[in-house]
Amino acid sequence: MNATTNELPRRQLADVLAPALKVFVQAPLFASRIEAKILGSAIGQYVALHSPGSKPGAGLSSLAPRVGDNLIIRFLVDGIAYGFTGRVMHLLAHPESLVFLEYPESVAQVSVRRDRRIPCRLPCNLVDSTGKRIPALLLDISEGGSKVACRGLSEEQRAADTPVKLELTLPPPSGGTHAITGKVVRATRQNQSIVSGIEFERRHSELMENLASFLCLDDVPPTSIGSANAEAQLP
Repeated sequence: MNATTNELPRRQLADVLAPALKVFVQAPLFASRIEAKILGSAIGQYVALHSPGSKPGAGLSSLAPRVGDNLIIRFLVDGIAYGFTGRVMHLLAHPESLVFLEYPESVAQVSVRRDRRIPCRLPCNLVDSTGKRIPALLLDISEGGSKVACRGLSEEQRAADTPVKLELTLPPPSGGTHAITGKVVRATRQNQSIVSGIEFERRHSELMENLASFLCLDDVPPTSIGSANAEAQLP
């Protein structure tokens, strides 16, 4: 993994700016950060923020933003730290405080994953707590987690912290069937599929070795940068 900050094009940003995504908002020259959530966005138009449950004068309103001000937005998705500066284009005070930012041209991104992920397209199954198997497609995997796409997941099955098992079968001599227990940490809709981020209960170094052998890859070393270093590279 390269620790260099990369730019995420605006259309790809829509894949990570999901409603209810937690973000941290900061006004330039001020150290305090306010936790908020994405209410919605429209590519090339706006990003809407709110801080549900905040008392009057708290949350986003505590920053006292004005139209034309710049706000710094940072968030973490699937081991990637993102950051951008957005200009305030509209404000609403009632029935709750809403801040509309101009949609950014691009977003800085830095990986803070401890492990390198192997991108792939492999058939697999997700098994829910009732034992139901759901056909899925493995999009990437590391020793500690994976990203999986499938259709037909209910809201309950894709809720954060929901226990799940990933079943992946590799042909001999790459280890046969692997059953990996974990939990859902994030799920977003992309076209007709639900893409779920899964965190494993334990690390699976042997699986990664078998997978690297099956895909004819070189050894996959762990790579990382600290979250503090990552933040220093963001806006």
